[in-house]
Amino acid sequence: MKEEKLYSGLDKKIFSKLWRYGKPYGGKILIIFILILAISGIQIVLPLITKNVVDNYIERSYLKIILDDRTVEITDKYKAYRVRSDNIIFIPSNLLSKDEYLKLQKDSLILPEKYLMIKDEEGLDKLKQYQLNIVKTNKGNFIPYSEMQKISSDNIKTLRYDDLKMVKLFALLYVGLLLDLPLKIPLL
Repeated sequence: MKEEKLYSGLDKKIFSKLWRYGKPYGGKILIIFILILAISGIQIVLPLITKNVVDNYIERSYLKIILDDRTVEITDKYKAYRVRSDNIIFIPSNLLSKDEYLKLQKDSLILPEKYLMIKDEEGLDKLKQYQLNIVKTNKGNFIPYSEMQKISSDNIKTLRYDDLKMVKLFALLYVGLLLDLPLKIPLL
């Protein structure tokens, strides 16, 4: 106990003496501290960008849930994202928590197939030649992922043009942040 008290007083003395020597360099110390915070922030943001791109643009899919009182209750907090039909609900697969998903799966209310939502009618016209099992709703049309193999790669690129554009944008942001890191490090 006495040693701790001894050191606590010494710490203040040591820092006051150090500050006296470091005072002329206070601006540089502040800039270095800010750069360290910026680099740490960038290191934290890069995985978040990756997660966002994968969840929302690359693996964008919807779950098909059987319409029931329990499913409506569970999906009520996602009203803005869910798409209701006569006897089914489509909801983005990344919204449900693990507990909610397991509860619905236990009650056999989630169907195993994942779906891709297509909003534009122009894209839907291109798909008529493939004789797909398309589920039509008032907010868009849903195609099972298992039937995506029937579609040519050019048509898939056309259907997912907005997703590809966002992936490219986030890739540029990611690379920009990565290139920004080495520029900051020599300043330290």
